[in-house]
Amino acid sequence: MATKVWAKGTILRLNGTAIVSVRDIRGPARSRATIDMTTHDSSNNYDEWVAALRSGGDLTANIIYDPTTATHGTPANGLNWQFDDAGGTPGSWDLIFPITGSPGFTFSGELTQFAPSAPVKDALTADITIKLTGKATYRAAIT
Repeated sequence: MATKVWAKGTILRLNGTAIVSVRDIRGPARSRATIDMTTHDSSNNYDEWVAALRSGGDLTANIIYDPTTATHGTPANGLNWQFDDAGGTPGSWDLIFPITGSPGFTFSGELTQFAPSAPVKDALTADITIKLTGKATYRAAIT
């Protein structure tokens, strides 16, 4: 039987530094394209498909945003720095799950969205989107 795991404690790291105050994380939403190979003589009147390129997809997260903290701000490896000043160089990201052994995914990706939100009756937050470049590699242990 599979172990049920509480997600609290999941870590999102950029270039080896944990991003603080992360709330919800979704992804990486990996996918695979298909190519339609259906012909007039395809059997049984069914579409025929073959697998094509895979996409690392996107990882999205919501953070309680503090522009004065290093992992959110403009120092090297902060989210603002990665978006504005990394010079188009993808960041090295880790998504580490709160399970014995610290399994998760490692991947390279561009921060493609950084959207602060300041609602009157809620916390200052930001939504971020990371577009993976290449493969997200599952690792049984990330240190």
